Amino acid sequence: DSLAAEQRRIEQEEAQAAAEIDQWWADYYASQNSGSSGGNSGGSSNTTAPESYVGGQFTWPVPGYTHISCGYSSGHKAIDINRTNGKSISGAPIVAANGGTVVVAGWHYSYGNYVMIDHGNGLSTLYGHNSQLLAQVGQTVEAGDIISLTGSTGRSTGPHLHFEVRVNGERTNPRYYLPTSGG
Repeated sequence: DSLAAEQRRIEQEEAQAAAEIDQWWADYYASQNSGSSGGNSGGSSNTTAPESYVGGQFTWPVPGYTHISCGYSSGHKAIDINRTNGKSISGAPIVAANGGTVVVAGWHYSYGNYVMIDHGNGLSTLYGHNSQLLAQVGQTVEAGDIISLTGSTGRSTGPHLHFEVRVNGERTNPRYYLPTSGG
């Protein structure tokens, strides 16, 4: 019973964290649309989430690490990448999956050290549980630029990358945007 209660508590905390990030994106897009901070107007795009794999628009976010320990589902709207062939991911470089502007590089109680990148046209990515942040807010990055190192910060059970893709602020399956096999 206590294990089930702990699992429910963790799920509620993850839902709260996701809701906070959802609100951050809503506020960000509202500020972009009002012209208060310039840049891309993510909220006004016609970008929609694909229904199935569309062909690897993004670079794999942790080159050489391909094991997805937790896939995208209704309860986990991201993928977690944690190792390859038994090799730990701890301290591995995380790269920008696509070019864009770093809009957050900071701390969140659930995501730990995390980075968010606005790729324009309503498309964005989030990289969570990093041991070290190497990117800075306002920095322009290209696909493949190192932005952080993997770790186990925030609410994490071990070293991994929590990777989200958002379309107009709404989380969608990252596999729609990644190559069919890892980096």
